[in-house]
Amino acid sequence: MTTSAAKTSKSSSVQQRERGNAFYKSATNIGPVIRLMRLDNALMCYRNALSCAATEDEEVSVMKNIGMTSWKLAGTYLESAPMKEAKNIRKYFKEALKYLSLAYVNRFCKILPWSLKLRGFWENCLKEATEWLATLDTKERVAGFSELLGYAPDCCLKANGYIQYSTLLFHEGLTAWQDGEYKECYRYMKECYFPIQEAERLSSQDLYIETEVNVLREDVNTHMCIAETIMARVSGDALLSKDLNEQETINSDTIWTVIDFYKQAAMLCRDKDLEQEAIAYSRLGRVFGKVLILPSRGKDYYKKAIQLALSMTPRTFHGVDWFMESTAFVEDFQKRLHKDEDEDKDKEAALKDMKEDVDKLSEMATNHGDLEFVKDIYKTWPPKAPGAKLNEKLSTKKLLLKAITHYHPDKVDKEVHGKNWFYFSGEITKHLNSKYTCYKGVE
Repeated sequence: MTTSAAKTSKSSSVQQRERGNAFYKSATNIGPVIRLMRLDNALMCYRNALSCAATEDEEVSVMKNIGMTSWKLAGTYLESAPMKEAKNIRKYFKEALKYLSLAYVNRFCKILPWSLKLRGFWENCLKEATEWLATLDTKERVAGFSELLGYAPDCCLKANGYIQYSTLLFHEGLTAWQDGEYKECYRYMKECYFPIQEAERLSSQDLYIETEVNVLREDVNTHMCIAETIMARVSGDALLSKDLNEQETINSDTIWTVIDFYKQAAMLCRDKDLEQEAIAYSRLGRVFGKVLILPSRGKDYYKKAIQLALSMTPRTFHGVDWFMESTAFVEDFQKRLHKDEDEDKDKEAALKDMKEDVDKLSEMATNHGDLEFVKDIYKTWPPKAPGAKLNEKLSTKKLLLKAITHYHPDKVDKEVHGKNWFYFSGEITKHLNSKYTCYKGVE
């Protein structure tokens, strides 16, 4: 058979592939510019061969050749201008992985040694691609991992690539967290889930990969909860500040929304970050103790924040705003509690000493009319406030109001007039207030 007859017996695909092979083999031991030109010519021939492939064998062979040529193009650009040609390097690594993977998936028409050799090619190509990605800046690295790993066949090597990808995202999230960019941190942590799940799927019970996946998942979950915690607390802070600055009176709906934000913050980081949990409880203490004026409930939340802080010993929080606020409120509450207890004892003792007067006052309040009652107390127990005199020309309502101001404990100097009179004047005021209530709304 003549040479021309042999050529015509070959399919168009084979002829184009052989032409491409000639360009490919000639692209060695030459400068990068000429090498790129010959590899581009080879790639063009291989693409033509793929478009007219008549059999599965021809198709798989051409796919492998396109992958190998693309890999060599990526390596040539990497060798000549790694920074300037990053776009082309990524493009050809993607093409290489894509076609080597397609050839491997459809390898069953080939003999086993051919298939094993092909597996080695795409594994080394993927390894080179991930090593190159490690030299790029973060944004390019993230984009590269996201794109290139999708073209690699499923294997442990690809699982390792996804672990690197997830680790990269995790560290970017940590950096954002340290910079106070909690929404960015949350975004990065959320993006970690896909590569972690893919690495787990591809682990094939590899102990190293499974261990890395478990560690990464736990770290990501923890920091995602912390980011959500801070976002909830910041939202509560902003809403509370806006309401207090713009509203003359407290909007109960807004306050309970703020409380929900703070409770959510405490719940999200429970057993994950004690400091963030403590801060959330201190905020709840502030709302209940200082905004809603419910000191007992405020004290309970502040106390919980302090207990969490102390549980982190030897770490200390002296000089930290939320811890100082919490301790100051609890100390003040205890002082006021002891003061109230002491006052209750003094009051009980004083009113016991004046039992006859107290009983007489109660009897007068019950049996006498309002006007008569006012006149009798002025006569029986004259007020000690400076200039306090009974003005019978006033209406009963105004007379009661004036008497309240004359007998109110705020007008009594305990040191000058004694404890007995101080607490007894409080009893007089209580009866006067009771009678005055009946006149509210009456002109």
